Amino acid sequence: MTLSEISTADLTEELSRRMRDNLVSDIIHASADAFGTTEAQILSYDRTKAPVAARTLAMALAQEKYTLGHVASLFNRQDHTTIIAAKRRADVLTRRCPDFRAKATAVLQRLKKQ
Repeated sequence: MTLSEISTADLTEELSRRMRDNLVSDIIHASADAFGTTEAQILSYDRTKAPVAARTLAMALAQEKYTLGHVASLFNRQDHTTIIAAKRRADVLTRRCPDFRAKATAVLQRLKKQ
């Protein structure tokens, strides 16, 4: 397929997909920085404290913009139930844990600036 064969709709759809992926990438990067972990650890199945907290926040934030199934696929998870659990866990941690709340606030502020 040559460039002249790509329709405007196809080009718009591809650009939109890339922008969505960039937003999730920004969320993951900001969460990793705030919790002192790496993006690779967030996307892995690492069960140590920092990656779990960063992953929880990143999944909860991504879920606000995308469908549960899409977020699950972006985080390499089998289905949407993991994302639902992460959202609930983030809500509880935000209410009960001042450290988590402070880091979540920092991530949100950073994302607003971008």
